[in-house]
Parts: sequence; structure tokens; C-alpha cells
Amino acid sequence: MKPHILSLAIALSATLPSCLGAQPAPTQPASTPEAELPATPLGRLARQLLGVVEAGDSATITRFVNEHLGHDVRGRSPTQMAALLVKLHAQSNGLHVDHTMMAGSALRMMTTSRTGNHKLGMELEPEPGDSTRIASITMVAMDGMTGGPPKPWATGPLDDARIAEIIRAKVKAAADSDRFSGIVLVAHGDDVLVHDVYGFADRESHRPNTKDTPFATYSMGKMFTSVAIAQLVAQGKLSWDDTLAKVLPSYPNKEAAKSITIRQLLTHTAGVPDPFLSKKYGHGKKYESHEAMLPDFADAPLNANAGKSFDYSNGNFATLAAVVEHLTGLRYDEYLKRHVFGPAGMRLPETPAALGYARFTEYDPLGVEQRRSEKVRGGDGGAGRALGFGGSAYTADDLFRFARALQTGKLVPKAIADSITKGEVAMGGPMKYALGFFDRPTNGRHVVGHSGSNPDTGHDADLQMVWDDQWTVITLSNYDAPAGMMLEMPILDLVTGSAVRR
Repeated sequence: MKPHILSLAIALSATLPSCLGAQPAPTQPASTPEAELPATPLGRLARQLLGVVEAGDSATITRFVNEHLGHDVRGRSPTQMAALLVKLHAQSNGLHVDHTMMAGSALRMMTTSRTGNHKLGMELEPEPGDSTRIASITMVAMDGMTGGPPKPWATGPLDDARIAEIIRAKVKAAADSDRFSGIVLVAHGDDVLVHDVYGFADRESHRPNTKDTPFATYSMGKMFTSVAIAQLVAQGKLSWDDTLAKVLPSYPNKEAAKSITIRQLLTHTAGVPDPFLSKKYGHGKKYESHEAMLPDFADAPLNANAGKSFDYSNGNFATLAAVVEHLTGLRYDEYLKRHVFGPAGMRLPETPAALGYARFTEYDPLGVEQRRSEKVRGGDGGAGRALGFGGSAYTADDLFRFARALQTGKLVPKAIADSITKGEVAMGGPMKYALGFFDRPTNGRHVVGHSGSNPDTGHDADLQMVWDDQWTVITLSNYDAPAGMMLEMPILDLVTGSAVRR
């Protein structure tokens, strides 16, 4: 569950020339100087990684993986990681580094394949406490993404009916060209203007996506955790500045618990390690509670940027869910049903979730081959239990009900809703992270929400709210990113830049 695909893709796409995609694709990348990699242990590991990919020798790649990659990189064994890099060489003939940037402890690179001119975003996360190893590698195929402001779909002022007409036409064009499968919902206040569905939830059985089809949402669930914590704050059971030592005595790292605050967890500044980078977490274990998860990842040292800057980690929100459970006596998912989903009027239909159709990374890192079904891996469409850091599957209608309940004060008082959606921590560029929400200024408007994507299973979900103007934009796709994002971003540009304000 690598949930910051949106922030990674946005940050990297901003470094691309605005004309990308407007020119014929050459067979070789332009002869521009390679970007400098940082003179750090992680930068040197990145250079080695690029070198073995360019050489393409399977024995050398296997040796690099065994010596310098974590033993379980995002759920992949060393053999699978080596196969991924061998396939990347076969597709790319090596990578030209166009741009680099640091995001917390992670190194992000925008690269171009030496054959085919394909764009690939990469993020490398170092192994905590071991400068000789890479804990995580995320790859995002980014062909078709353009840097700079996207070309507007239309210019205003436009009324709601015209905006709906434009959106419907663009969504249909994306679906007709197989760039999108899923659902798009756009509303202004309580008025749903667009609620269009395309593609198949299960191609093999010819089961179409419908308005009642749930879609995997992954890290969008962090908004639910934020609301749960905000409810406890509103009830006086918790404060933003409470430490873990006070509210969660079972937290394994006793020394860190003395300084970690609820606010730091919500803004990803606490430095709690990510469960998915721990050798002990998962492996088929059935955790009865989030507190039961903590010993499998939270006993490790805090990340290097703890208390200083944004460093995205699922561990922060797993810990927050443990706080909810400890203070309420309810399992986290049961708390959500009673105090978030119920008051919001979410129906939570039991319709089977949409299966994902992805260009699985180890088979197709550059995203140039035919999509593969999630059934290849025995997936369930992402319809698992709701966890503090995300998970489960929801319909667009239910997510709209959640958004309206939050906007109108049904879940927490309006003043608290305003505070948890106001950006606090810089992420690079204009985007900031609030308390469980992205805060993305667009055309001078305050846009807040969260994304959830998994490039391995084929899902790309996003919910964004133009906070002051009461627009809601939801894209749920069972194609991997950026299938939904490529529609969500211009829709937001349209409603913030061209709509007649009420």
C-alpha cells in the first residue's frame, strides 16, 4: 500500500517541460546532461542501481539486490526484485536521469528510457540505520503526463450545466481510448452534476462497473482516521498536543512516545517507521487490533526527519488508529461504522469490488504492455478491512456522502473541519499536508482531499473538495495511476478556474 503516488507523480510531473507529449517521441532521449545525484550514501546507491539496470547483466543485478536492497521490498522477494530490474533493462536499455529531488529521507528521480523515450518516476527510500541498503523502490510509469499547467479544457465563466457537459465528454473520450475505467462523480454543493461509469469490474465474467460498484481506495482512508481523531478532540478525550506516552502507554518505543504528538502523527512529521518497510510486519499475520500491530514496526528508531519535516509513513496512521481503539474500546473499523460512516449516511453496499487492471511493475515497469488482472495475484478488488492508514473499498456515492458530511459539520464542528483541512507542512511546491488531508491550492482556491493508489494491483482513487466553493470531485479507477489523476486534475482546474461562483 504505497499511498503517496499522487504526491510523487505531481512533484515529478512538475519538473517536466510543459511541451512533453506535444512533440514526436524520438527513439533516444534528448542529449541533455544527466541531473546530479546527491553526494550521499543514498545518492551513491541510486547511481549503482542505475548502472546495473543499464548493464542488464542478471548476475550483477542479482548481486546488487542481495547486497543493497531490503529483504522484503514492498512485498517482493529478492528474486522478484531482480526480475523487475532485468525487465526494466529490457524495456529501457538504461535510464537517463532528468531531474532529482529529496522528499524527506527519500530520493525522487524523473528518468527517461534510453530506448523509446518513456518517462519513469522513481522513489528510493533508505533503510533506517543502514546506509548500505535501499528499503523501498517505487516506480510510476508517467508517459502522457505534462509539466507545468495543463491546457484548460475550457475557459469561463461557465455555468454548472456546461461544466457537466464538458466533463462528460472528456471522461467518455478517456474511456473510449482505454485510458480510464471506473467512475467519475462531480458535485456542486448537494447537486450531483456528473456520475458516469465506464469499463468492467471483472472483464473475465463481463461484470460491468456500476454506480454501486465499490472501488479500492487505499490511503484515502487516512481522512477517516483524521475525522475519528478530530471527534475525540471535540469530545475533550484528546488534544492535538497530547503525547503518545499520555494517550497510548503501550507504544513500543517508550523514549519516542514522550515527544511524539497527535499533531505530528497527523502531519507525517512524527517519524514513525512505515510498517511495510519492516521485516516483521505482515507475512500473513491476522492482527486483531492496531495496538497488536505496533510491536512489528514501531519498536524501530524514528526516521531521520522526526519532528523536523514531512516524511510520509503509514506507521503514523496505524498509530493513530491504535489511539482511537485504546480510548474508545472499539476496534477501529467498528468505530468508523458507528461514528463516521453511519452519521455520514454511507450505505456501504456489499456488491463485489472492482478488480484492478494494472501494468504490474515487475512485468511492465514502463507501462507499455497490456494490462493484467488483479486475479493474477488472487486479489479481491481491495475490499479488505478498513485500517488506520487506508484500505477497503467504497462507492463514489458513499464517498460523496462523507465529503458533504464533513463540509457541513455533521461529523465534526465546522471550525474543527476547517482546521484539519488547512495545510501545515510543506511537501514541495504549493502543496502542503494538513491533518490527514492534502491541501492543494488550485487557481487561488482551497482544494483539500486525499488520494489512494496501488501501482501493483491497479487502482487509482481520489477525492478532492474545493472547500470554500463546495465542489466535490471524485475519481475511482480500476486502472493504475495516473488513470484517475489524469481526469481529476483538469476537472479541478475547470471548476476552480471557470465556474460561475455562487
